[in-house]
Amino acid sequence: MQKELAGAGYRTTREVESGEETIFLWHPAYHDGFMAIGWAINHAGRWGAYARNRNGDGTRLGHADSLDQAFVAIIGWAAEHGHV
Repeated sequence: MQKELAGAGYRTTREVESGEETIFLWHPAYHDGFMAIGWAINHAGRWGAYARNRNGDGTRLGHADSLDQAFVAIIGWAAEHGHV
């Protein structure tokens, strides 16, 4: 799925802190590309999905079984709220 996301203008960055993996999802139309539209946190093989509104506040979207499902939830939320 990441190839398709890249083709649509999205990019991802990865951070690992204290053994916790976080993948940030970015889109250039959101805050001129300077703020991630959302992120996914790996919790023992399940992904917690979070979206960010234009004020910078996070919104918990729930858990997904895969990173792709977490990205779908983040992009859906962002599109629903007019962020992408």
